[in-house]
Amino acid sequence: MNFRISNRGEIVGGLNSDTVPWTPTLWKPLNHQRDVYGFPIILKGPDGYADAGWADGINDLGDISGVMWGSAGQQAMLWSSNDLRPSQLLGFPGDWSVAWKLNNFRIAVGGFGGGSCPGGECGGASQFH
Repeated sequence: MNFRISNRGEIVGGLNSDTVPWTPTLWKPLNHQRDVYGFPIILKGPDGYADAGWADGINDLGDISGVMWGSAGQQAMLWSSNDLRPSQLLGFPGDWSVAWKLNNFRIAVGGFGGGSCPGGECGGASQFH
């Protein structure tokens, strides 16, 4: 399932099937017309967050936002289409978090919950470098 496309034609989303849980995914165009795309690129998570997730936002710089979960919990993640190393944690406070979108100023928005968050769920924005 595709969730966002950047002005560079890069698409992010998640693969899901009966045998594979949600997996953060990137598709890159293979030509300038953006009518031919390469095979899906599976975005990796850090240790403890490799069970499942999805990519939900991408900006024109190639920054990608999303979420992954696993034995370490559920946390908002950042990837880069320019460097396909495993993601980094976005760093929202709380016991769990998710990143929904991000802009070209490298500000990501999302939600988090638990810990010091009254009412069980809070929203926020975080600038990253």
